[in-house]
Amino acid sequence: MNKTLFNNLIFTLVGKGLELVIFYIIQILLTKNLETSEFGIYSKWLISANYAILILSMGLNNSLLYFSTSKRINIWNSIIVNALTYIILSCILVLVLFVFDFGLVEKNFFILFTLFSLLFTTFVSIPMIFENFFIYNIFNLLRRLFSIIFLSVVFFRIVIPNALNVMQFDTLSLILLTILCIIWSIFFLRYKEIFQINSNLKLLVEYFKYGFKSIFLNFLGLSVYSIDVFIVSYFLDSISIAYYVIAGSIVKITWFFIDNSGTVFFPKFILNYNNNNNEESIKIINITNQISFLITILLTLLFVFFGKDFLSLLYKSDYQKAYLSTIILLLGSHGMVIYKLYSRYLASKNSFNLLYYSLSLSILLNVSLNFALIPKWGIEGAAFSSFVSYWFCGLFIVYLSRFNLLSLFSFQELRTLLLHHLSIKRKNN
Repeated sequence: MNKTLFNNLIFTLVGKGLELVIFYIIQILLTKNLETSEFGIYSKWLISANYAILILSMGLNNSLLYFSTSKRINIWNSIIVNALTYIILSCILVLVLFVFDFGLVEKNFFILFTLFSLLFTTFVSIPMIFENFFIYNIFNLLRRLFSIIFLSVVFFRIVIPNALNVMQFDTLSLILLTILCIIWSIFFLRYKEIFQINSNLKLLVEYFKYGFKSIFLNFLGLSVYSIDVFIVSYFLDSISIAYYVIAGSIVKITWFFIDNSGTVFFPKFILNYNNNNNEESIKIINITNQISFLITILLTLLFVFFGKDFLSLLYKSDYQKAYLSTIILLLGSHGMVIYKLYSRYLASKNSFNLLYYSLSLSILLNVSLNFALIPKWGIEGAAFSSFVSYWFCGLFIVYLSRFNLLSLFSFQELRTLLLHHLSIKRKNN
């Protein structure tokens, strides 16, 4: 792992780490101020919004990045296409929610939250195009900071602490931030690119086609983590949803390193593939997997011994009921680490079929086990279903790709890397 790649990784981990810390602070404050059932209602609402955002996005933010960066489409055109598409789709969402109930509460704020999330992700992509990652990270941090500031009216009991007020004030914080982001983007782009409108229908079709390619994969990826929440909701109550959401959020800590390192490594994988240097990519995969595996083992052991105290201290005493399901999910989490690593590698080779097979079968297995186990075992049954599907997803893609599973856990590359850094350190001393 070269020095530039290492520095980029550290920078990304620090920025995303701050964002993650604020996210957990908000979550902890919500669990302490809301009734458990109210937190469960809000969690289901938020997950439903994430599904709506993913589907309605149509992958157009990926199109904006690709076509604007490659100068195939003027960035003003991309922004206008995205914004108009999201406004039209939001109007359609209004009609759909008017006809079908879907068990949603606060539908008006649901629509607003979805629309402004789509607009925010569009405009926050602009600093990425110009490689201004400082501004990009600032806006993402502000997303969390604005949320905690607006939700302080709930935390300080200025309004009734319930799920409906949380939905409303979180949506208002997002609206304000999006407006500020739009204003900054317009002033920023005035000095970067000339405003012009092009009407090339063929290029527009390509623009939408490119976006569609990522939708199905992202939808499957989200479903692997989230679909069991809806099945828990079907069989159990909102209190059980709250416990299971907390268990799932704790487990996602084990994916923090892999998710953000994958973002840094992806361009390197593409470069290695074009230069026929896949061996370096495999070496990076093995090192990253080994570090992540050690992190997962450490966190799992810590939670086994201190998990109940952790849940009571940070959340509330009744959240100890999430203890066993959290351990089960932690034991399965590394299966998804393996998938996440190889998915970036295969995507760099423009090879997506194996990812579709792996995710589709994992979701089918997860859903089947959930319906069989939740009625008898509750959220522990849901956790075991995810445990099986996570490992299946990771091992299945290794099997189909004919990778060497043993090399992932040999720790040979990690030992070599550590010895190399130690020798450099001794020479410098």
